[in-house]
Amino acid sequence: MPYTNPWIDSIPLGSQNANTADDEFRKIKLDIHERMDDIVVDWTADPIVLAAGAFSKAKTIDYDDSAGAGLKGTNYTDLEALLSIQYNAVTDALGQVVVNFNEVDPSGDTWDVGANTITLRGWYGFRSAAPTIPIFVSSVGFNVPANTYTIIFRDTTGNLVTNAAIIGVFTFMALTSP
Repeated sequence: MPYTNPWIDSIPLGSQNANTADDEFRKIKLDIHERMDDIVVDWTADPIVLAAGAFSKAKTIDYDDSAGAGLKGTNYTDLEALLSIQYNAVTDALGQVVVNFNEVDPSGDTWDVGANTITLRGWYGFRSAAPTIPIFVSSVGFNVPANTYTIIFRDTTGNLVTNAAIIGVFTFMALTSP
């Protein structure tokens, strides 16, 4: 959205009448407020909270330790958005859970696995809720028409973790902005 006023450092001019100072103060407050709305959730809130992606310059890089000096980082990819999901779910009879991207963001952002080139970038801290045992994640992948991602869970012996409450965090990345 364009701002109401262009930002010009040289105004107000020193030659303006002092009785216009209140107008200039209101104008500069509006100018600052509009610009801050791009980087904070609510400029009038206390405390101020940065908006998601306000200062994002994220990349994903493949690192190959066997490559020569200065050549270890390859495949630089700019990221537009990261989505971390603190996940609480019950696995099905196949040890699976499904993340439905149509239901993850109540703020209105559309996380479209096809259009946004979303990939699962990591997971950590997964365990069964009771009894507490560590579990391991296998990625099944995206179903683009359904806008979902399926994950399989196994215990330390490789058995499927079926019909069990699980807890953990997924991190997804998008190459375009949701």
